[in-house]
Amino acid sequence: QYTFLSTIYSARVKVAEFKGFDVVEKIFEALAGDKGDVLMPEDVRELHDSASDRCAQMRIVCDFVAGMTDRYALEFYGRLYSDVGQSIFKPVG
Repeated sequence: QYTFLSTIYSARVKVAEFKGFDVVEKIFEALAGDKGDVLMPEDVRELHDSASDRCAQMRIVCDFVAGMTDRYALEFYGRLYSDVGQSIFKPVG
């Protein structure tokens, strides 16, 4: 019980967890929005554009975001929302 409370519910872990939820939510919202498909790598965009309906498109977006590593998700989030200049020559996927 002590380990659970002192580790899992520590402020340090909860801050990282909160940030992680925010990152995933913002990436999903960007990709699920109007013209979000143009932000996706080419292979994912092709799957998205050939999906049979909106529900299938959202499943593809969900699977793409769920498959991101922590590092890739933070980098992708930074490209979308950071005011630091990013290279347009670095591939998205």
